[in-house]
Amino acid sequence: MTHGKSLAFCGLLLLTTSSMYGCGGGGGGGSEAGDKQPLPADGLSNITQDDLSIVGATNNINLYPAALSQLALSAINSLGKRDSFSVACGPELSDTATINIQRQTPGEFSSNDIINISLVNCYTTLMDSTALTGNISIDVSHISYGPVLTELNAILSYPSLLNQLDNGEGLIGVAMSGEHSLAYTFANEIQQIDSFQSSSQYTNLGDFFLLTDAEVTQTHDLINNTTAMDMQGKVKWSGNGTTLSYEVSTPETLEGILGWGFNSGKLIIQGAGEQMVEFSANVEAILPSGSISIFDTYIKGLDVDETFVLGDGDVFGGDAINQPVLHSNIFSHIPEGWYWSEDNTGIHTGMLYSDGTLESYQKTAQGGFALPHYIDFPSDGSFTVYAKDISLNGAPAEVHFAIFDEYAGGLSVDVTRVGYRYTITPSTPPVPGRKYNLTSNIDGEYNIATFTVAGSYDPADLSIAMPDDRFVRSGEAFVLSPTITGFHNGLYWEGGYSGENWWTNDIQISDQNSIDAEVTVTGAQGKLASISTSLMPLEGDTKHGHVTVQIAESDKDKSFLQITEYDNVQAPTNKRLFVGYIREFEDNHTNIEQRFTIEGASHTKTLSLAMSGGTVIDSENTTYSFVSMEYSEMDTVWTNHEYNFLNDCTVDRVELKQSIGSVSGTRSDFTIHCNQETGYIKGFIHNFYE
Repeated sequence: MTHGKSLAFCGLLLLTTSSMYGCGGGGGGGSEAGDKQPLPADGLSNITQDDLSIVGATNNINLYPAALSQLALSAINSLGKRDSFSVACGPELSDTATINIQRQTPGEFSSNDIINISLVNCYTTLMDSTALTGNISIDVSHISYGPVLTELNAILSYPSLLNQLDNGEGLIGVAMSGEHSLAYTFANEIQQIDSFQSSSQYTNLGDFFLLTDAEVTQTHDLINNTTAMDMQGKVKWSGNGTTLSYEVSTPETLEGILGWGFNSGKLIIQGAGEQMVEFSANVEAILPSGSISIFDTYIKGLDVDETFVLGDGDVFGGDAINQPVLHSNIFSHIPEGWYWSEDNTGIHTGMLYSDGTLESYQKTAQGGFALPHYIDFPSDGSFTVYAKDISLNGAPAEVHFAIFDEYAGGLSVDVTRVGYRYTITPSTPPVPGRKYNLTSNIDGEYNIATFTVAGSYDPADLSIAMPDDRFVRSGEAFVLSPTITGFHNGLYWEGGYSGENWWTNDIQISDQNSIDAEVTVTGAQGKLASISTSLMPLEGDTKHGHVTVQIAESDKDKSFLQITEYDNVQAPTNKRLFVGYIREFEDNHTNIEQRFTIEGASHTKTLSLAMSGGTVIDSENTTYSFVSMEYSEMDTVWTNHEYNFLNDCTVDRVELKQSIGSVSGTRSDFTIHCNQETGYIKGFIHNFYE
């Protein structure tokens, strides 16, 4: 007879002769046509109506070593390169798991390390437990770590665990002891976990159940979202002067969806001769959510009541099989009253790692619970997060991540996903020394970590260099892109015409907060417009920059000063082209002096080139013995910024050549010789206004 039910925990509390009860059932006596029956097994017990609760418990007990292996692997990843680590594991402040290590090499993992896990009332569903207390010792024979655990061979010893179980009427404490071996690999996002007992190893539960020859092999593929398991073991129960012995095996590998369950494979609990309980993995549609895994159950035994039905519950111990080993928290229970819950975020604690360490929620000295906090996080670093599957259809939950600054809003992030693994990298550089929150979002936003970026912030590192002035066509869009170094809180663009009201609809800026501003200027030929930006620092004074544009479609409409070349002279600004109205002055008294002044739009900037001590060479060429060349900008708050073009130039002489333009006006080419003729500045003034 088959039943569409899953195998539940239904007998672990039958550990004394006075507490025995039945909790499952189902089946009939005879095989269905075409079923292949197992061979008789010597030394095994009959499967009877009265003993079905013991039979049902054997599978769960067979998984206990695998559950302890999962806890050990998660503990090592939580410990990382530290020597000690403590994590919350239950609803009370005193419920704590502490991991300590005796390292052969400080700060490193190596063979012969001894790792100890001390548990105080730690909640875990992996062993049907409401509270687990005691010590687990991990004797390492081989280990490879970085940045997470990738290989491990070890022996786990647990001489005096106390497993607190709920029998439906109350809680009872059951002693648990034993030892088993563990072999683990993690490569290419595939985990292979083998928990097994040698001939001298065993697990004892309550002096009633004895597990020997157990082996559970689990494979988790985190890219393809699949899981598989093979298991075997011998379970003996003693009580009331009676001994019952059964074997557990998987003649067909259990395979299915990671975090969900199995949809193929077969598990058998073998009794004497041909007596057995057989579970065949199957699936059952649940609309509209998706599907869940079930097991068709077949029972062949002595005097089994056909009306006996197995109870509903987790499949074969639940999380011990279904959940990934490495990427679930050492204890997934979050204390009552804590606002963050794995169930509504889809993220387990203990799954973040950076710089070689997994982190988890930790208890603080004040009695609260703290997010993992990464100190000296590299500015080019990234987070790796493994998502918990909270869906029923077997697909990993879709998670959205963000990074927020406590002062200035969020950072943009790049998120890549491979199977269960998410990599979160800030695409906007984080500020050195500043603290950020990493959040996840599934049906609400939750903080899952904080980090402080390595280094410190210096406001003096912030600067803005504006592009050259430029000529534009009326109504034609163009882009202005300043060069910004350092960290800031954004900028703001605005514009106005020279000599007119600053605010005008003839200057359109598509996004006044964009680094790259798309600008359109409309007006008559020769008209000047000033485009200004204000750069907001994280602290300190605002930085300003200006660009003058002139509506000019032909040379006769242009007036500008162009610096064409620096040689062995340092430029005070990156700008080479300066547009503006040019005013010329000449003084023909004792010395010939010629001064060119270029005034920018709205009186925001002035560049002056003054020369004196002139000697006329011919009608076009003059040399001068003195020159000054200065540039000043007045920002929107009327603060003046001055630049001396000759700061790095000790002037030797100046050559000036005048020429008449092809249309009208003049062009003046100049060469300023510097530093004992070892350098120079070349340029020209272009003025086609008559």
